[in-house]
Amino acid sequence: MISSDNKLVAVVKYVDMPVEMQQDAVDLCYQGMGKFGEECKIATYLKREFDDRYGSNWHCTVGKSFGSYISHEENKFIFFHLNGYYVILYKAG
Repeated sequence: MISSDNKLVAVVKYVDMPVEMQQDAVDLCYQGMGKFGEECKIATYLKREFDDRYGSNWHCTVGKSFGSYISHEENKFIFFHLNGYYVILYKAG
């Protein structure tokens, strides 16, 4: 998946999410990386944007190395790699 400005390619590792939401996740992550640069701030930005656009209880992890085991709502999960960072974004609860 390519960022909307065609600058970066996101490698989607696992997804259970409509294509439009996937594109939003990649684009918003790219924007967050440009605005903030810190993993925690990128995750906060992505989480808040998805809460605003798609309803609350989204969760996000951004980093270069981590492990996880997650339960998520149907059609509300993406795990991708972009610009050296791994990103998990999902809705639960």
